[in-house]
Amino acid sequence: MLDLSLLSSLRPADLAVGLLAILLLSLLLRKLLHSRYPKLRGPPRPSWLYGWNRTLLLGTSGDFYESWQKEYGDVFSVPTAVGGIRLAIMDPKAIAHVLTAHAYNYVRPEGQRKVLVALLGDGLITVEGDDHKRHRKTMTPGFTPAAIRAFTSIFLECAHKVKDEWNALMLAENKESDYVLDVDPWINAISLDSIGAAGFGYDFHSTSGSKPVIQRLLDVFGSTRQSPLTLLILSLIHVFPWLTYLPSNRTEFRKKLRGAMTDVAVGVMEERHKVGEEGRRSLIESVSESGFLVRAENRTFSQDEVLAAVGAVLLGPRCLLSGNRSTPSCLRGTIPLQVSISWSLHELSSHPSVQSKLRAELSLAVPSGEPTYDQLHGEKEMPYLDAVVKEVLRCHPAIVEIFRVVRALKEDSLPLARPLTTTSGKQISGSLPIPAGQGLAIPIEALVRSPLLWGADSHEFKPERWLHDGAGAAAGVDGLPERAREVQGWSHLMTFLDGPRACIGRNFAIAEVKAVLCTLVQNFKFEPWKEGGRDVKRVVAVTPRPRNEGVQGLKLRISRVELD
Repeated sequence: MLDLSLLSSLRPADLAVGLLAILLLSLLLRKLLHSRYPKLRGPPRPSWLYGWNRTLLLGTSGDFYESWQKEYGDVFSVPTAVGGIRLAIMDPKAIAHVLTAHAYNYVRPEGQRKVLVALLGDGLITVEGDDHKRHRKTMTPGFTPAAIRAFTSIFLECAHKVKDEWNALMLAENKESDYVLDVDPWINAISLDSIGAAGFGYDFHSTSGSKPVIQRLLDVFGSTRQSPLTLLILSLIHVFPWLTYLPSNRTEFRKKLRGAMTDVAVGVMEERHKVGEEGRRSLIESVSESGFLVRAENRTFSQDEVLAAVGAVLLGPRCLLSGNRSTPSCLRGTIPLQVSISWSLHELSSHPSVQSKLRAELSLAVPSGEPTYDQLHGEKEMPYLDAVVKEVLRCHPAIVEIFRVVRALKEDSLPLARPLTTTSGKQISGSLPIPAGQGLAIPIEALVRSPLLWGADSHEFKPERWLHDGAGAAAGVDGLPERAREVQGWSHLMTFLDGPRACIGRNFAIAEVKAVLCTLVQNFKFEPWKEGGRDVKRVVAVTPRPRNEGVQGLKLRISRVELD
């Protein structure tokens, strides 16, 4: 780790000269390195210091990438910080090459990796190459169909606890309809308790009214907007990884969050010790033959390994500085899960016909209110529920964009589905050579919402697009536009990425979202708080979240279904 105390011994003038020399040298090396490779078209540079980094962090990055794709093609240059260039990739063959065929030749930028290591240590999220393969193999048993089948009862139990709490609140105020409720804290509680129990046999008691330290910190982590200093660090961290260690409020926050996660890791290790001495004790051990933390490979985990796994599960794809939207993990954790459920409730409240159609399907398919794993896992049992969840994940991906760097000494060529035009007007087809060290961006949000891929209605919430005949006869993807079907990944979406670093918890996440929606939609009708839901805006924090204007949450009007 960089010793910042050494910097304090230098005179400001000497420090400035040294930084300038390093900067000029890096720019010279960058120019020499890239001079023999094709120069691609792209948007003009708005700022030498920030490039487009700051603008993309503050705004809806997908909108920018969509417009650039229309103008410059499926692979184009985006100016970045300190005179740098990043290649944005929206070509399906190139994406498959980076994420699947040659995934370990494309690594995370060092600055992002350093932030992750500072928070979590070395684990599935932070390691590369063979180390990543080993960690993923260790975690895989906890995400088999058999394991997730056992977790279904946990998801439903947590959702039913919240249902009972809502009923109690409405009864206490003698208001069984049109009850205004901020759903965010309750969705957070479901996510935290279900992941705690299913993930590592740990009970946070959030759905019972308790709010542990870890939940309070995660609430802040998931909703805090970027400060000017954070924006500066995030904009420049790819060029200057040592910015990770600058003392700031964000650094102190990371220390608190790591401390809270360490307490959880200690509890998990104590539970493992009890399991070893007294037999199966935790819920995950009693219902699953392959609990992924307590019994994986039947070996002893170090506290650092458990801490890394706990952080991966709890924080999901946004474990960087609060407000950083650039590095996905291999798991979907509490923050993205709660956001996906919150977006689902917002969209259902804003589209009453969709909500009614979903409720009708659930009433027929699950009259008892207790769906099975097979019903939640498949597409045919409840096709409209499956279509609603896919459309939420398409319209509101938790992963906005991901960054990669071509590994040192490993120059490569990106295969292309369509020709490109360079700045000189030359046509490139077949493949695009790129140098070692080249930065890449895969704009997930644009890929799942681009009109060029999904059609003119790509920004509309339309679950029917996932049904074969548009009327609900059979769920599937065959009716999707041809260019959308060119994209690999689950259901032709990049929401969970693809390849060896794809989301290992994808089926876990989908099953939980479906279980929660089954429970809540069957018992409550959701309506917008005001203005037909038009006051709900996309707020950029760790992940894009739905927020009522002027409110730190998502307020909805709920009514008991039996009153309809």
